[in-house]
Amino acid sequence: MAFVFDSLATLLLFASALIAWRLSRGARASSRINIRFAAMLFAALAAAQAIAMAAPRWQALAPAVALIAASLGTVALALGLFALLARPIPPLAASLALALALGAGLAAALSGEPAYALGCQILGVCLTIAVTLNGFSAGAGRASLTLLAAAALVCGGLGLMDGAITIAELFFAAGLIGTARISQLRVQA
Repeated sequence: MAFVFDSLATLLLFASALIAWRLSRGARASSRINIRFAAMLFAALAAAQAIAMAAPRWQALAPAVALIAASLGTVALALGLFALLARPIPPLAASLALALALGAGLAAALSGEPAYALGCQILGVCLTIAVTLNGFSAGAGRASLTLLAAAALVCGGLGLMDGAITIAELFFAAGLIGTARISQLRVQA
């Protein structure tokens, strides 16, 4: 029964990545690129989890990919939300943020300590929440959806801390869909 739930969660994350790719097509390029990059990172996590379920000798692959995708994907989504809610971050600063997130993800994967990836996630989400709360009066619906998407991403990171990749996949799927939904220009109220 656990295999069925694991494979459904993996399928849901992969489908969420494809849906997020499609939902973000109307967004500005500065946010669309980051959302689509994060969607492909989370699709890679779903693929790694599927490979680990199909071939048990590759079981060590899924946690490593999960840590890298979690830190890098969350920062990419945070950059996409910054571009939507405030203004795009300058390319040098965005590149530096992504490079630091990659370093944190690699450090977490190589050391087996997910706290590095979680620290990177929490920093990106906290900055996103600060920007969201600043613009809450302009659009309460969009701000609420942003807060829920940020909370889902942090919960996914906390799931990784405990080694629950399946639960993390569900939270990442929710955060990814929420962020992609925010990127649609029609969501204003």
